[in-house]
Amino acid sequence: TCLEMHERAPFRAVVGIGRQQRSGVSVSGDSGCWFLTDAGVACLLLADGMGSGAAAAQDSRMLVSSMERFLRAGIPLGDALGAVSPALRLRSDGTRFVTLDALTLDLFTGQAESLKCGAAPSYVRTDGRWSVLAGKSLPVGLSDEKNQSQSVPLRLSHGDLFIMVSDGVSDGLDDAWGRELLREHGGEGPKELAARLVTEARGRGSDDDRTAIVMRVEKTNF
Repeated sequence: TCLEMHERAPFRAVVGIGRQQRSGVSVSGDSGCWFLTDAGVACLLLADGMGSGAAAAQDSRMLVSSMERFLRAGIPLGDALGAVSPALRLRSDGTRFVTLDALTLDLFTGQAESLKCGAAPSYVRTDGRWSVLAGKSLPVGLSDEKNQSQSVPLRLSHGDLFIMVSDGVSDGLDDAWGRELLREHGGEGPKELAARLVTEARGRGSDDDRTAIVMRVEKTNF
C-alpha cells in the first residue's frame, strides 16, 4: 500500500466557458480549455483560427493541445509558446495564423501570467475594480521567436475575476456594452457570466465565432 499526500492550495479556480459558432457554419474556429497541473497551476487557453470552419478549428485545436502538453509538463508559459510556434508556422506555410490568449495562475501564491498573441482584450477585476488587458503581438504563425509576446505578471486573490474572449465577443474597439455588462455583474457564477457574454455579443460587430472563458478565484475552505 502506498499513501501519497499533497499540500492543499489556499486558492481554487472556478471556471465557466461559453461558446457559439458563427452563423451558417457547423464548426467553430475557436478552441478553448482550462485545466490544473500537478503543481497546482490553473491554466486557461483560448485560440482563434483564421476564419471559421474545419480548417480554422484544426489549427486552433493543434495550438491549444500542444500548449497544454507543455504546460502540464511544467514548462513556463513563454517557453511553451517558443517551442510550439515554429511547428505551427511551418505547418501554416505563412498562409494561416492563430491567435492565442493564455493565463497561468499559481493557486498557492496567487501569482499569474497573461500572454497574448493577436488575441482580443481580456477583462480583469481585482479589488473590486475592472481593468482591460490588451496585447500588441502578432498571432502565432506570423511572428518569429524573437518577436514573441512577453507575458504580463498579475496577482489575483479571493473574489477576483479574469475574463478572456475571442474577437467575436469583443475586439476592443466597440466594447462599451461588454464593459457595462461587467460593471453590472450581479455575482452570477462564471458559467452563467460566460454564457451571457456570448449571447449578448451576437449581432454586435462582425459575425464571427464567439467564445468566453470566465475564471473566479476563491479561497479554499479548509
